[in-house]
Amino acid sequence: MALWFNVALVATSFAVMEFLAWAIHKYIMHGWAWRWHKSHHAPRRNLVEPNDAFSFLFATAAIALMIAAQTLSGWGWLLWVGVGMTLYGLVYWLVHDIMTHRRIHLPWQPSHSYLQRLIEAHHLHHVTREREGGVAFGFLYTAPVEELRKELVRQAGASEAHFPSKSPLLHRQSAEDHGSKLPASQHRSVVRVRGSPPLRQDPEAPSSHV
Repeated sequence: MALWFNVALVATSFAVMEFLAWAIHKYIMHGWAWRWHKSHHAPRRNLVEPNDAFSFLFATAAIALMIAAQTLSGWGWLLWVGVGMTLYGLVYWLVHDIMTHRRIHLPWQPSHSYLQRLIEAHHLHHVTREREGGVAFGFLYTAPVEELRKELVRQAGASEAHFPSKSPLLHRQSAEDHGSKLPASQHRSVVRVRGSPPLRQDPEAPSSHV
């Protein structure tokens, strides 16, 4: 096949994976598969958590497509679909596991606004510790952070008049609560969703709770 077609397959597969990841995260991980995924919304106790099974399943699917491309006549294009899935998995691992949750500690801190938005959005996702509710189910695309905060306020059943964005009712979500090792200077103020477990505060955070 022509090079342009293979590149288009890789790019399309990469883009489709973001939509699939969003849908699987929202409707499966926070649905019937919550019993695995809930380990990711709790403080990490071990290097490996049950939620890692999802990464294994995605990797298995990509490998299966590549094997099928080599063994089934006329299905060679599946190789490039598998490549697109694999590239997405690598980017996901870098953004989610390394930059956001710091499962491998690196001294480098992302400074680009896009990466910072992804990291902050995912921290907001972890404000909700339960299966229901929550925001920011995507990984490489997210709505503006302020919109996510407003949605958390809405889910908490409070109006913005009683829950303004700069109110002392806001406090800082400790990144340590979900396994991150971000320095204190990068802990962002987020809204605590009513019904979630108490969140640990750092010394500089306001003491009021919702």
